[in-house]
Amino acid sequence: MRIRFRFILSVAMLIAPLSPFAKEVSPFRAKVDTDNLVMVRTYGKAPIRQQSPTEAVATLQGTESSECRPYGRQSSAEATASVRILEETANGISLELNASSLSAGGHFRTCAACANSNCVGIFPNDTQASARTHASARLALEFNADYPDSNFRLHVSSSNKGLTPEIRLRDATKELSLREDDRPYVVISGQKGAVFYLDVTLDANTTNKGECCDDQRSGSTRVDVRWYKAPILFAVRDFEPFIVGGRQTLGFMEVGALTLDGDIQCSGTVIGPSTVLTAAHCIWGFDTQKDAMRFLLGPNITQPSEGPFVVTGWDYPRGEPVGFRYNPHTQEDDIGVVYVDPPFKQAPVTLPGDTLPWIEIINKGISLTFVGFGYDKVNGNLEGLGIKREASWQIHSVENRRVLFSVPKRNTCKGDSGGPAFFYEETDPENKKRIQVAVTSGGDFPGCTFGIETRVDAYLGWLKGRIQ
Repeated sequence: MRIRFRFILSVAMLIAPLSPFAKEVSPFRAKVDTDNLVMVRTYGKAPIRQQSPTEAVATLQGTESSECRPYGRQSSAEATASVRILEETANGISLELNASSLSAGGHFRTCAACANSNCVGIFPNDTQASARTHASARLALEFNADYPDSNFRLHVSSSNKGLTPEIRLRDATKELSLREDDRPYVVISGQKGAVFYLDVTLDANTTNKGECCDDQRSGSTRVDVRWYKAPILFAVRDFEPFIVGGRQTLGFMEVGALTLDGDIQCSGTVIGPSTVLTAAHCIWGFDTQKDAMRFLLGPNITQPSEGPFVVTGWDYPRGEPVGFRYNPHTQEDDIGVVYVDPPFKQAPVTLPGDTLPWIEIINKGISLTFVGFGYDKVNGNLEGLGIKREASWQIHSVENRRVLFSVPKRNTCKGDSGGPAFFYEETDPENKKRIQVAVTSGGDFPGCTFGIETRVDAYLGWLKGRIQ
């Protein structure tokens, strides 16, 4: 029998800003505690109890003895329990639990008298033997307070031989349901430093009385635990953008969707034959999940006009040139490129040729057009994930590498991360030239009252040589 569980750990943590040159830290500390307990009982002997973190073994034989001619059998019990850690990696642990028990009851007789070693006046006696076997492992996941608030998808698979384990998930105070509304995952929200426990137990308990037969149980289970960052749409973060107050569009053919395991991850724009422009937070920390990512073009993620394309790699600011390094805590330098295969048929978007007149754009009240595949807010509800939308509004301030806006009931939010902001250059009033001037980086969620965009013109030097 093979059982599988898929969980999503959704973590909302308070993050202390770090230096933009801070090294990436592990999302959480993982610790495994193992315990094995066995107990055997037989007739006429004190029970034996053994406990060990690695392996516990116990055997016991009873004291039964028939009067006169030897008759019947002695009771006996055996028990073994063990836990081994088979593998530990940066994003997973494999465990093996074993449990076995054997109980053989006893039988003897007492006699009113013995005649030539034969029993006269027989009184039969059945005795009982029992064996209790318990193997357990506890995986504790303590979220690192220095890691940006992110979600993690926890995959648990169990391959069993003879015995089925019990698997439970809980936090520090209560047990958590492994299924909600028949979904194959559970969403867990925590605070910084929160600890979650995954308990796996394997029991083999037996009991037997009398001379006939035995009671025997044995088996093993291998439990593989793997954790991965969940798609952006599940994140509980301060910086998660989507289009609010926009409208569906069949245009902007150069704008596509980045997916993870078939779920919307982010938006992005074709800027080269095999290159997509997106936000760094869409790809940072997802190195072990690159094979599960795809990019597609089209009006929605279920009806691609091109793709899905295989994601072959990516890049984001890592310190070159000096001063350019993506900071996952503050979302500074939140820009990245994704490489795909095969090449696009779609022509790339136009990037700015020089520094844009941002102050003039603000002073004249010129609107930018935002495009993405995230949610829309309809009657207070989030709807339409994975459908391309556009909306236009004005920005209100500009920084060295970012622009900001705040427009009532209009914003970007979850799923639109990495998508473009377009400026229409009025060099020819009858044929305005569309230029991607910014990348959607963040905003407040769930309120979606303000947004942050990364300026493309500030990274033209960094992009040069990275477009393939």
